[in-house]
Amino acid sequence: MSKQITTAGTPDDNVARFGNDLSLLRQRAGKSYGVIAKSRHFSKSAVYGACQGRHLPSAALVRAIVEECGDDPETWVARRNSLAKATASEAKGAIHRSSARDQGVDPPNPLDATTPAEYNAALDRLREWSGLTYRDIGVIAKEYPRPLAASTLCSALKRTTLPGRRIVTSFMRAVGLDDQQQAVWLEVWHALNARKQPARSVGAAFGDEPSESERPSEGVTPTSAAGDTTDSGQSVALIKQAPSRASSRNDAADEKRRGLRGVPRTSFDWSAMSAGQRAVVVAAILVMVLIMLYLMRPTSGG
Repeated sequence: MSKQITTAGTPDDNVARFGNDLSLLRQRAGKSYGVIAKSRHFSKSAVYGACQGRHLPSAALVRAIVEECGDDPETWVARRNSLAKATASEAKGAIHRSSARDQGVDPPNPLDATTPAEYNAALDRLREWSGLTYRDIGVIAKEYPRPLAASTLCSALKRTTLPGRRIVTSFMRAVGLDDQQQAVWLEVWHALNARKQPARSVGAAFGDEPSESERPSEGVTPTSAAGDTTDSGQSVALIKQAPSRASSRNDAADEKRRGLRGVPRTSFDWSAMSAGQRAVVVAAILVMVLIMLYLMRPTSGG
């Protein structure tokens, strides 16, 4: 069995030592990264990263490397799990750093966000309010139903599109929002996702009430998005006209497909023709018949 270094230190130092020990084990076994990766169905980069000690590898990867190198995997996996717990404890200890949340400051209000980019900026302010780093949140959320990697969260908050609902849920849980506050953030998320403004009534969760200027005056008729007064009678009339307009468009499309656009459908009405027009039509038909008979005449044999 290989000798493993278990010197006490910070979690990051111990992860580096753990990776170094894996690398020494690999070298003594004479196994290359490619051989281990191919034999155990892992990528070469994953095996290389585990042996470099830059991050703590998964238990499955540790077991695969150690078994391929001929050592006892249980001892290595137990050491790996111990390091994982120490790293998680360090991240959870970061919650007790001085932060706006610890000082009793209310969390940021998401109700002013009118675009996905503004919503993401509010989420980042929420992270700063909690005093947690992206890495802290990633470690805390590792055991959630929807694990949240630090790189995933960082990338999501820098985009101009809404992050996934499950990402937002895990994030809010990790930073310590209560159920009522989470409900407000999710309502704003749903409103932006549906491309409509969130209801102002949810502002009560943050103690916000609409100002006097935001409340409609008595006797004032609501206005439409374009600023025009809403006329229910005119709206009903437009709705009633919609089927006829759709029917007209369908008729026009049908005319175009038939190649008769702009030509009246009753243009060849025999009963509506004058005697002269009928004579011209009959003469034209007779001429066409004579031409066809001439072309179909039998030829004399040579």
